[in-house]
Amino acid sequence: MALTRIGPNQSVNLASNVTGTLPVGNGGIGIASGTTDQFLKFTGTTTLASAADNAGSWVKISTVTASSSATVDFDNVASTYKMYAVVGTGITPETADVLFQMNFGTDGSSYAINKTSIYYTAYNNTADNDGALEKVQGYSLGNASGNQTLAAGVNGNTTHAKGITMFALFGGLAQGGYVSYNVTTNQFGHNNYTQQTVAAGQVMDEADCIRFLMSADTISSGTFTLYGILQ
Repeated sequence: MALTRIGPNQSVNLASNVTGTLPVGNGGIGIASGTTDQFLKFTGTTTLASAADNAGSWVKISTVTASSSATVDFDNVASTYKMYAVVGTGITPETADVLFQMNFGTDGSSYAINKTSIYYTAYNNTADNDGALEKVQGYSLGNASGNQTLAAGVNGNTTHAKGITMFALFGGLAQGGYVSYNVTTNQFGHNNYTQQTVAAGQVMDEADCIRFLMSADTISSGTFTLYGILQ
């Protein structure tokens, strides 16, 4: 087969004159075209990776910023992830010395449906303003009939406190079975104590909605971000 030499002012139409895949060494990608949301991934050879690979292990789903909010809700969580996390910062109440709480629901229609079916345990460590450990208490609510307390004596004075910091993990949301959770909060409390609370429990029913609230009044401020965790 005779070769045709291309002059300096000539070009090749790659769309019509090249078949197959153009090698990487020749300026191509070495593979056929992909699908929506895929991207190129080099692992010794050129491959196509999925959008989930591009997102990393933690996928940000949504962020809610509270502003005199009665509740902060994450409704109808999808079954895409077996593990979810919620990170909260700057969470403060309108009224001082209240409880920061959480409960669950189904389909966003009712947050009372699962409240009577929760086994719940919490531990609270408190240090005074000179750093000395003042109190360590643990309590179990057993089959809880109310909201789960994540922090007590929450400070409403933002001049002296930056609000609650929270890290929460949830397993089994929207999976059609029981839901488990582990939540850690830290705050500079109403009585000028540093307080850490660790709460753990299991919803003895299915749930796909999470709600955060104060025991009285509203959530004055705070940022809540929901992540899905790839396993």
